[in-house]
Formats: sequence, C-alpha cells, structure tokens
Amino acid sequence: MPSLLSLFSLAAAASAALNATFCSDDQCEEPALGSLLLDENDIGKCHNDFAGKALAVKVSPWSDPAAASQSDGHADAHDVDPLLNIRFYRSIDCFAHCGSGHLIQQFWSGFQTLGAHYIYNEDGNLRNLRTNHSVLQSFEIVRVDEHGDYEPHGYCGIRHGDAQFFRGRIWKWQQVGPSSFREVPIEEWADEKFPRMTGIGHPMHGTVDASGKTKMQQVSEFVWIGVPLEEWDDEVHVRNDKPFRELEEDWEEDKDENAEKEQGHEYL
Repeated sequence: MPSLLSLFSLAAAASAALNATFCSDDQCEEPALGSLLLDENDIGKCHNDFAGKALAVKVSPWSDPAAASQSDGHADAHDVDPLLNIRFYRSIDCFAHCGSGHLIQQFWSGFQTLGAHYIYNEDGNLRNLRTNHSVLQSFEIVRVDEHGDYEPHGYCGIRHGDAQFFRGRIWKWQQVGPSSFREVPIEEWADEKFPRMTGIGHPMHGTVDASGKTKMQQVSEFVWIGVPLEEWDDEVHVRNDKPFRELEEDWEEDKDENAEKEQGHEYL
C-alpha cells in the first residue's frame, strides 16, 4: 500500500501547472498577447500559439484561484513542481536539432526575451539589439530529470554517466564543467569517485565538448583547438600553455636550425 507521503507527492504533481504569458513587447510592459495554462496533460504536445509574434514570455507556477483567494495570490508550495518545465524553440516542431541552437530557453519560473538579442560590436563591446521579430516558433511542457536535463527526440551528444565505445575500449563520461566532459575507463568508474561537476575552473585541455566529438588541445596560453575524438593521442596532442610571444621565438629558433641543417646538406 502506498504511503501517505507518496500519495501526497502524487497529488502535488497532479495539481501542478505552469502559466505562460506571451508579451507584445520585449519587457512585458504592454498588454499581453495572451496566456496559456499547461500541466501534465499537455506533455507530448507541441504548441505554436503566438509563434513569430511574442517578443517575451513570463512563466510562473499556477495557483488554484480558490486557494489563491485565501492566500497572497501566489502558488502554494504543494502546487509547485520544479521538474515541470516549459521549453521554447526556434524550430517549428519542438525539435532541438544537434548543435543548431534551436532551444531558446527552458525553465519553470522566469522571464525570457524573444525579440532582443545580445551581439558584439566591432570594438568588442556587448550591445543589446532589439527587433520587432520574434524568434519563437514553438514550445512544449516537459518533465525534466533531477538535474534539470531533458532528452528530447533527436537528442545527441553526451551527458554525465553516459557510456561510449571509442579508441578500442568503453569509457564513461564525467561532466567537469558547464558543457565539458572527460572520459574515464569504465572499469575505473564509481559514482562517488567521479561526481558531476558543473562549475568553472577545471583545465580545458583534454576535455570533450557536449557533442562528444571534439577534444580540446591547449596550444598556447589563451588558445585551444579542437581535435576529433577518435584522432586524439596523449603523446602527440600535448598541452602547451606558453604565451604566444614565446611560441613565436621558439618557431624562429626552429626555423634557423632547419635553415642551418639545409645549408649543411648543400656542402655535403
């Protein structure tokens, strides 16, 4: 028989819903285009309401009006389910193609502009470019996992704990940054030994991007290049963190040595 706690949790999940308000301006200061209430029953449905028109969207947990009238109007704690999220896409069919950037944002509470974009000027300064064109094409409500991740149809790439075969053996991926991973031989893997880390600060050299295809090699103090994962060789793709000026000096020395060798060959 299920416990009272489990029954309470199921009831909370069943009553949870999210309210999405679609705005006619990028700050939601003008009258809204409209609102939609989405809950568990909407999972698996792709919506195109306000596509190409909404310049911003606000999402918040929905509160039963009857309960809200007896409180401050906000959703009660038992009505909030952070694992229910709304995902907003640039694609027309709620499809986040690999590496395309079709996913605009995903959250259960917050604000997202859909018409303003941050770009870099020629002088390198960040500038807010506002337009009257909305990038929103579709959206859906989903249930994410405990880490806030969601595996949509067409998912590709790697995640923490995934296993993969390459270079003649099976590895598991440990996440060591916001979007970087490193491979661990599966026979050495233990969940407590290789925890998921999403902070910054881990050396980038030797890490793999979220696509699972490219490994980063540091070739100077502030420069990294991508090496295909299958081609990586620890003895060949070594780390070099010298300042670029020192590398130029090394190259000049190598050039002089090669020139002397060639000159010596001419005398032989």
